[in-house]
Amino acid sequence: MYFDSIFVELTSVCDMSCEFCPNSTMSRPKKHIDFDLFLNIIDQIVANHLTKHIKLAALGESLLYPKLLEAIKYCTEKNLVTSMFTNSLLLTTDLYQKLVDSGLKGIQISLQDLTEDSFVYRHAKRKISYSSFYQNVIKLIDYHVNHNIPIPMVICIMFSKPQWISSELWDLPAIKESTKYVTVLSQMFVDEMNKIAYKNNVKCYLNKRSFGFSLRALNVFKSRDIKIMDNVFLHMTPLNPELFNTRKKLDGVLGNKIKLVKRTKGSCPSLAEPMILSNGSFIPCCIDCLGESAMGKVTTENSLISIINSEKYQNLIKGFKNHNVINPVCQECKGKLVYKNPFSRLVYLITSFNIYTLIAISIRKWHSLWKLLKK
Repeated sequence: MYFDSIFVELTSVCDMSCEFCPNSTMSRPKKHIDFDLFLNIIDQIVANHLTKHIKLAALGESLLYPKLLEAIKYCTEKNLVTSMFTNSLLLTTDLYQKLVDSGLKGIQISLQDLTEDSFVYRHAKRKISYSSFYQNVIKLIDYHVNHNIPIPMVICIMFSKPQWISSELWDLPAIKESTKYVTVLSQMFVDEMNKIAYKNNVKCYLNKRSFGFSLRALNVFKSRDIKIMDNVFLHMTPLNPELFNTRKKLDGVLGNKIKLVKRTKGSCPSLAEPMILSNGSFIPCCIDCLGESAMGKVTTENSLISIINSEKYQNLIKGFKNHNVINPVCQECKGKLVYKNPFSRLVYLITSFNIYTLIAISIRKWHSLWKLLKK
């Protein structure tokens, strides 16, 4: 069996308690992965040719892992392509260079917020202002461009819209307000990116118009990626349970109008990216960070390949291949949020889609058709 990539959670400990992340409410213990177990997992991945791509991410902050540099170096020595996700609170330019020198091949930075008001939802565990946090991210981007670092740096920003369905994790008023005024709020970020490009004599593809269009085109079904400069990208994530089903009680303005219908039919592209948690649990997809669908636990006695070959996991895979969702956790994750009143559903669809969304969808459809014709 071969996977597109495998997520490995170096730690479930985090130095933020973001309200849109289940880390602060999860029941499993917060711990670092045992380094010998990590080495064992990597050895098994290589020996069984399971993937070439390792992503160091899940519900913890990888920079808190004491042997992060050693972990990346080991993956590099095994010819694995390693990337990581970070909130960047502890990331300095010196540490970033050390990560790159260790063999890191990609990094995603969770900027997420464009305002001080929305930053409060992240509850950083050490005193830091939004301005300091934001300027550190800008400094890292500048360093990345100035030193011509040849790996992709992705800056992640999240958005929500007032008309979108909300759940207890996604109903964050300040974020919805910042989305409405994104043209103004984004100007500072766009200006910073253009200053960096000008200073380093490179082309910047991001401007106020393209940023505004991409945000207005953002819909509940798909995130968007924008190229800022060579090897620097912006990832725009819509906060909506129709895209990320939180399996939590629905609330907010629309919560009492909606119900979750379990789905027993369908497929799941996330199965191409399983996850191994810091406690050794093997999770069939990277979405279930809580570990509710664990197929088994990797230990010195229980190998990774034995879990993958187990009847439990193989039945789940076969079920999805036949469009049969047999796992109860998967049934809810793939469940559909529906309005109790059909008319409300129609109103929601009308308000969720706008001319920008339709144009963006049309462009994607024509682009896909053009690539197909080229073949």
